[in-house]
Amino acid sequence: MLTDSGPKPLIPQILLGKGVALLLDGQRPRLSSPQTMGQMRKDLIDLWIQQHKHLMEGHRDFLLANRVVAVQEGQGFRLARDADQELLQLALEESIASTPELLDVELPSDNRIYRKIIGLERYRFLFNPRQALALGKLVGYVRERANLLSRSDAEFGAAVAVYLAFGLCRIADFNSILTSWNERQGTIRDTLGAYYKFRELKLDGVYAEAVVPYRTVEWVFEPDAVREIAGGICPVLKELAIRLQDVQGENIQVFMADVLELSHHFQDIADVINVDPPYFDVHRYSDFSEFCWPILQATLKDVLPILFDGRILFDWTPEVTTVPRHHELIGQMSKEEEFEDQLARALIEMRKVLKEDGLFVLWFSHKEMRAWKAVARALQRSGFTVVNVIPLVSEHPTRSVTGGGKAGIHRVLVLVARKAVSGLEVDRDALRERFLEQLRRARLFPHEQVSEAEENSLLAALHILFNPNQRG
Repeated sequence: MLTDSGPKPLIPQILLGKGVALLLDGQRPRLSSPQTMGQMRKDLIDLWIQQHKHLMEGHRDFLLANRVVAVQEGQGFRLARDADQELLQLALEESIASTPELLDVELPSDNRIYRKIIGLERYRFLFNPRQALALGKLVGYVRERANLLSRSDAEFGAAVAVYLAFGLCRIADFNSILTSWNERQGTIRDTLGAYYKFRELKLDGVYAEAVVPYRTVEWVFEPDAVREIAGGICPVLKELAIRLQDVQGENIQVFMADVLELSHHFQDIADVINVDPPYFDVHRYSDFSEFCWPILQATLKDVLPILFDGRILFDWTPEVTTVPRHHELIGQMSKEEEFEDQLARALIEMRKVLKEDGLFVLWFSHKEMRAWKAVARALQRSGFTVVNVIPLVSEHPTRSVTGGGKAGIHRVLVLVARKAVSGLEVDRDALRERFLEQLRRARLFPHEQVSEAEENSLLAALHILFNPNQRG
């Protein structure tokens, strides 16, 4: 940040990698081994925020509030050069001249993930000049392509735009002033990574950004990937297209509805219902989705009518800057009974929509047994019988979303159920044996072993699913 005596760092050192740190305690940054030093100057964060906002409003004198201090090259690092800061200056000038296509909306004050950074006030202030410029150019390009494609085939053009817009959300996730540097892995810790760990976004005054044109876009989409992939959008979309190639498009209808009012619109029509509800108290989807929604809204502005007209079955419109929160099912409360009640209400509605011989599939994962008890009792109360449970790998161990940023459960249980009717019997011993065999094969890496603690936890969850009223 800027002071009367010149630029002043908010933190005395940045850990870059094993045995390597960037020291910022003197006039010039220097690479060294990690030192025992003071903590971040949290008392100066509010002043830095004000300086950053002035910069993003076009006040060039505040450019050094965002100072480039180190650059990763290959497997190592170098100190930033004057040319690196000059590139940021050029981005600022172009950003001022071009006005990037980002929604200039207020950060929602009722969204708790913005609680500690609400002083930034507006969405566009979550980015530095270079990030805003790159993202704005990409938003403009995708909007232009969506318009062009939708002229000849409206639904196709809108569909392409949706997947491209998803990619832009991921680019923004790794290119904002809310990222951090993961010195253990030598990678950027994304913006929402802080949400997964702390349930709120954090601003430390030190952040990392990727090279959008030459690295990030390719990594996000992976258009040329053949065998090895890193989770890019194009390989996943290709697999979906292959799996669904025999499905006739005219038979597909998509609606957006309130699950607690589902039976007002549909009755006894579904062969299969597949639902992935919030994992009890793990995260509130509306909170972190409001980080992505402004990008989706700006990118898809011209095709929103194609995507949503006639398909929203409750009181909400995609023109508003917040996502729907009414009747949101989440266990952010002190007692699991409230989550159970809400989930049971939702399941009762879904049961009314499901055909008598239909399958109901529910995905769930949690390390606490009280969460599983709430799910098991909700299934029982709503008239479902679990007939199979399938364990699958759910997330990379480094993310640990289901553990709240701590070592937790890395597998999800897929619960298969039918409407409870007389004569429906389940061989629980055979199911348990099959479950254990599948669990030991549910590995992210060939060498990975399911820990004894996780296996015992998931077996306890399995027991609860078939004994929801058992005490203890």
